[in-house]
Amino acid sequence: HLSSDDKIVHPILPFKITLLANKSQISRLAYNTLLIGLKKRNSLTKTPTELKWLRDIGCVEEGTLYVIRLATRNTFLQTFHYRIVSRIIATNTFLHRIGRSESPTCDLCRSHDETLYHLFWGCAVVQNFIENIKTYLKDKFNIHLGCRAKRWFFPRVEQGNIIMLIITLIKLAIFKSKRNQGRPHLNRFIALLKIEAQKEQLYFRRLKKENAFVQKWGEVAKILTDDFSSVRP
Repeated sequence: HLSSDDKIVHPILPFKITLLANKSQISRLAYNTLLIGLKKRNSLTKTPTELKWLRDIGCVEEGTLYVIRLATRNTFLQTFHYRIVSRIIATNTFLHRIGRSESPTCDLCRSHDETLYHLFWGCAVVQNFIENIKTYLKDKFNIHLGCRAKRWFFPRVEQGNIIMLIITLIKLAIFKSKRNQGRPHLNRFIALLKIEAQKEQLYFRRLKKENAFVQKWGEVAKILTDDFSSVRP
C-alpha cells in the first residue's frame, strides 16, 4: 500500500520481467532457464520418438545435431540427419498407414515392411551396399568403416569427422535410391563423396586454410584426382 507522500519514480515490474530487462547476459540467462524447464518436463516421460529408437537400437542419444555440424557445413546434410534422428522421413510403412502407398513393403528388398530402421540399416540390400562401400574405402583409402546400428544413427565425435560425413552420405545414397525406385549403387556414393570434397576444398581454399582440408580428409582427398570411372557397383 502506498501513502499519498510516496512517489513512484519507475514502473513496478514483476520479477520475471525485471530478470529479462537486466542488462547482463539476457539471452543466455533466458535460454538456460528454458533448458532447465524442458529437461524437467522431458524427464517425466519418454517421447514417442525416443521410445521407437529404444525399440529399434536400444538407445537414444542427445547432442547428435552438434556432432553432425562438426562433420559438415552442408546444411542440406545437417537437415537430412535431423530428419532421420527425428524420424520424420516418410517410409512406406507410414505412407501405407495414411493411404498414400499401396503397400508397406520395402522398395529395395521387396520382402519386409519398410520402417526407418529397416530402410537405413536392416534391409539386406542396404547391408550389401554398406559392405561394398567398406571394401572400397579399405582398398582405396585404408579406412575401416566399422560401426553398429547405434553409431550408424547416432555418430559420435570419436569416430572422426570424415567417418561421420561418410556415414551420412551413405544414408543419403540409400534414400536417393529409394526415391528414384532403384537400388543403391557404389558409384552414386562415390559421386556424392566427390561433390562434398570439392565443396569443402573450395571453402577452405577461400579461407586460405588448405591444410585444414587435408587434415580433415586425409587419404580420402585423393578422390579429387584419382580416376574412379572403372568402379562398378
